[in-house]
Amino acid sequence: MSSDSCAPPPLLLPPRSDRLPLIREAFRLEWLTIGWMTVEALVAIAAGVTAGSLVLIAFGLDSVIELASASVLMWRLSIELRHGQQFSERAERTASRIGGALLLLLAAYVTTAALWHL
Repeated sequence: MSSDSCAPPPLLLPPRSDRLPLIREAFRLEWLTIGWMTVEALVAIAAGVTAGSLVLIAFGLDSVIELASASVLMWRLSIELRHGQQFSERAERTASRIGGALLLLLAAYVTTAALWHL
């Protein structure tokens, strides 16, 4: 049995009290963003498929990417609320990587679709 197993768990510090109203406001704004992006994605993708427009479909997929990014941000903020700022910084790095991967995915789709249509 290692000496690490006897170590106390890391101290979980709640978010600073001056950040709580800001985090609540961020959640409110993200819910508005999710609502708007859902409508935008559905309308753009439906219009793009109907019109056969790569640009409209890409715009709709961009909205889906923004939806995923908003979900990642909500996850990251909930980590800070539950576990404090120490875990929030690790979640921030993870969220940044996920957001970057989502944007690369969108770029790959647009590039592939454009080449296919050429």
